[in-house]
Amino acid sequence: ATARSHPACRLMMSVPGGILPRPAFMSGNLLPALGAGGHWAMPVGIFSAILFLTMSLAAWWRHHQLMSTYFLLRAFGADPNGRAITGRRGRLVYWNDAFARLMLGSPEQRFGELESLAENNEGARQFALLRDLARAGGSGHAELCVSGELGDLQWLKISAYALGYRRGYALWCMEDVTNRRQMETVLTEERAKLVDFLENASIGFYSVDAAGVFEYANGTLAT
Repeated sequence: ATARSHPACRLMMSVPGGILPRPAFMSGNLLPALGAGGHWAMPVGIFSAILFLTMSLAAWWRHHQLMSTYFLLRAFGADPNGRAITGRRGRLVYWNDAFARLMLGSPEQRFGELESLAENNEGARQFALLRDLARAGGSGHAELCVSGELGDLQWLKISAYALGYRRGYALWCMEDVTNRRQMETVLTEERAKLVDFLENASIGFYSVDAAGVFEYANGTLAT
């Protein structure tokens, strides 16, 4: 057959002017028009489109995660309370400035020693339980009394929350509640003094409820 009788030439000649061919997949004669390897044109095009779309979605998701992490860390950085994140081995991978101040400028070392710095066995037990709970994917809180830099006592309210999207990672929240604890101690002592005064007063004291039933009577009235 002459070149003019080739199917590809017929496609070209079907266009007015004989210059632009119609797309081969519209001709109903794909294989002759494209040659021996023409049957790969459509699958390769589809594969390329799917690959491009997949890579675009992956890039968008990475960007979304990076931006989320960026804003989260910015929020933690501005928080007046301590915030820290531990990895799978329980070691700190992030902490804000407030956390560093609570840890007296040595967050990695002091955080690892909190259990041994506890002033009583109950506090040490609670912190160890909280640490193990966070590693296992749970959450909880505890209040721990530790020795300060100058030997004074420091009360810390500590909470831990497992990060569900990162197995083994945990968010730690820490707040200095020393002033609150000291106030509670003062109130407890003053209440004890008042009770002692009423109990040993030279005159009788008593209290009743709305029905007139005795709720309290001091020792003087009782005798």
